[in-house]
Amino acid sequence: MNSEVFKYVGFLNQNYTFVDRNGKTVNFAKCRKDLIEIFKLNNDENINEWFKINYFVTQPQNHFSDNEGIYIVSDMEILKQ
Repeated sequence: MNSEVFKYVGFLNQNYTFVDRNGKTVNFAKCRKDLIEIFKLNNDENINEWFKINYFVTQPQNHFSDNEGIYIVSDMEILKQ
């Protein structure tokens, strides 16, 4: 399991999109439903907020895919400024 800090960009192209501190965009394909509701990830309320996210990456089922993996949020917390 990985843990990093990300800024929320929004729900774009069916992904929960975040940016890390180095400016790299990370698209999370899946997130626990309770976290989506708690942090209101389907609306604009928490855009540009920073989160500590625990996540894991699974390999795509198509081994010939150029996709580097499927990012899945396991847990998250909002960071206070």
